[in-house]
Amino acid sequence: MIRFSISVFVFAILLSICSSTNKVVDVDAICKQTKDPSFCSNLLNSKPGGVGQDLVSLVQYTLDVALSNTTNTVHLIEVLIAQNGSDVEAQFHYNVCYRRFVSVIGGIVNARESLKLRDYYNAISSVSYIRLMIDYCLKASGPGEPPYHGNPMVPKYADVVDQVAIIMDFILRKICDDKSHYNLCFFTTSTKWVIDPSKYYR
Repeated sequence: MIRFSISVFVFAILLSICSSTNKVVDVDAICKQTKDPSFCSNLLNSKPGGVGQDLVSLVQYTLDVALSNTTNTVHLIEVLIAQNGSDVEAQFHYNVCYRRFVSVIGGIVNARESLKLRDYYNAISSVSYIRLMIDYCLKASGPGEPPYHGNPMVPKYADVVDQVAIIMDFILRKICDDKSHYNLCFFTTSTKWVIDPSKYYR
């Protein structure tokens, strides 16, 4: 009888361990902290194969989404530049945003490479850089530079990329909350910028 009780006890422990390791990521816990929880929930639950148990793969997915949306934004701005060749004011705003979103691509690629190296500090820094570049497109980056004034589709596209970046930031910080990743969330110089944005310029 004692042996049976011990066996049941060990089985219960193993079952508990298995259930905890198979726990699916809590999307609601992440999304309730974001700007638009509904957008966040729809995005994360759209991950092919489901949300899963791995926060890192979830960040990788959001990076893919961000890159796709940023590429679409760059293409939109290219069309607007071509369509407004004689409008000096419009050209100014579109060219500023074009350069900023090319830089966003650089930030996304850098975040992706940082993630591969488990360099979460640089990944978080890259996401902050992405959001800063979006802000510079819409709100100007210095004194005397006017805020964005042009086709309303650019801010709409930009907002989507920004919301995805916010979600990335929360997930990365959740990874850093795990004590086993704590030392990977401090400053390091191991990651280099891996993209030359100048090749995208006109």
